[in-house]
Amino acid sequence: MNPVQMRPQHAMPGMPMNPLHPHAQAMLQQNTHAMNPQIPQHSPQQSRKRMAPGPPVADPASAALNAHRRRKPMEKTIQKKIEAIVPDAKLYTELRDMEQKIDAVVLRRKFDVQDALERLTRVKKTLRLWISNTAMDQPWEVGSNFDDAYDFNIGQIPSFKLRIEGMLLDETPEGQPRPKFSSYLHSLRVEFMRPEIYPEGNVIEWSRNSGGQPFDCFEAKRKSDMDVPTKIILRFNQFPEKYKLSPILVQILDIQEETRAGVTTAVWNYIKFHNLQDPDDKRLINCDVNLQQAFAVNKIAFSRISEALKAHLQVIDPVMIDYVVKVNTESHKLEHPIDVDIEVEDPDRAKMVALLNSITKNQEITAIDDEISTILQKLNSSKVKRDFLTQFSSNPAEFIKRWITSQSKDLSIIMGDHGLGTQDQRRSGFFRENWLQESVFHYLSALDARRQQQQMQQRR
Repeated sequence: MNPVQMRPQHAMPGMPMNPLHPHAQAMLQQNTHAMNPQIPQHSPQQSRKRMAPGPPVADPASAALNAHRRRKPMEKTIQKKIEAIVPDAKLYTELRDMEQKIDAVVLRRKFDVQDALERLTRVKKTLRLWISNTAMDQPWEVGSNFDDAYDFNIGQIPSFKLRIEGMLLDETPEGQPRPKFSSYLHSLRVEFMRPEIYPEGNVIEWSRNSGGQPFDCFEAKRKSDMDVPTKIILRFNQFPEKYKLSPILVQILDIQEETRAGVTTAVWNYIKFHNLQDPDDKRLINCDVNLQQAFAVNKIAFSRISEALKAHLQVIDPVMIDYVVKVNTESHKLEHPIDVDIEVEDPDRAKMVALLNSITKNQEITAIDDEISTILQKLNSSKVKRDFLTQFSSNPAEFIKRWITSQSKDLSIIMGDHGLGTQDQRRSGFFRENWLQESVFHYLSALDARRQQQQMQQRR
């Protein structure tokens, strides 16, 4: 048995042993090494170095952030003792208190703006459309003889160019760019009712996902020497996407168009208003006559309502415009523009976002705060030096004596010197401490083990 693990006879089982005094630990370590020279002997400092855990491994980004935090001064308060020495220091304290009040007010306003941004909804605006076309190289332009209208040598073929222009009827604030017509479109489709004799096709499609530069005017050029009936199909952006409800849901909810989440919320409000939740299991809905017609069941779990609503949600009908391309004149356009109601983002949202960005603390203010903190640290350090010199000048001898005593204690703590001193050994209570009996026991156990080891070696 290892002598270190032995327990004195007077120790009660299950009771923790008193920690060894540093002097007793040194004695025990010395005798253990003497009994078994193969066991290496280490100093307490070496043991502490060996047992000390290594630094945690961190990624470079975290290490850089921690280093920035460590070197960033955060002191922004002047000590009361400094205010007593420098009367003008109270002005800084008053300014700091005022700054804290202003920061608190700005922070509350910032939260108010953020809440308002979450509540903002899209607003309805009017988009005005102009549709026109121009004719080129038509027979009436080159002469009255129809046979001479087609000049295959120079490639003059009768054609036309369709133009679709759009602009939001809203005053754009000065200094802000006006959104392009394509920014309101999700897709655009043009269908020409021409004979199938032209190789370029009669259908032109554009979608937002196709990319390209934003535009205010959509142009399409095709060949024809006759008037061409044209169908223009427009789908506008919707975020979140809205759907057209089935006639049954329109009758139940009195809603024509709504988002998926809005429809689910409306159904839930209908269920609560008519008290349709099952009293035994609140997750089940007892369908009334209207819901039975919509879902074709008597009971339905609320988690399945969203899936059941898919059959009642349809894509909103696009805006369809009929137009006839005229080629008997140089240019032709609709007599009146077409106004379409669309939903756009609330213009106040951009202002609120700009306000939030201006409230955010910028780098210049952060640099000034760091500079103030550095100056305050230097000021506090100067205060310590002043106190040191003031006390030294009042009573040099007594000050040096106290200072040396304090430094000796600090040095003893730093160097880990907890050994027995002469003053400790002179005290009678020193030999009555609890650790002494345990230390003597371990010392005698070590001697006994060494004696037994020597007897075994002599027998061999």
